[in-house]
Amino acid sequence: MEKATTLSLPKVKVEIDLAKAKQAINIYKAISNPLRVKILELIDSKQPITVTEIYKKLNGGQSAISRELGILRKAGIVTSKRQGNFFYYSINSDYLNHIKTVTDNLLTH
Repeated sequence: MEKATTLSLPKVKVEIDLAKAKQAINIYKAISNPLRVKILELIDSKQPITVTEIYKKLNGGQSAISRELGILRKAGIVTSKRQGNFFYYSINSDYLNHIKTVTDNLLTH
């Protein structure tokens, strides 16, 4: 059986791209994890911030924090910029505001 790439409901004239739906799920998962929420709050309080600063303030392991930052970066919620030996992280506020708007719209219908 071939895996569906869209949810197609012709009677109600709806077609949903399942790959995009999965991307949206990953974005919401990224911002709903308690550790990632703490990371985002910390980045928000001191932008830009290095991985080292984050893991020291949160008393977490560098590899665990790096993994969580990778998830946030892949979701587009944070950005990173390399300066010398360090990566500095900032919140992608335009994108996060867009996510808020989409979420608000989704929940008002």
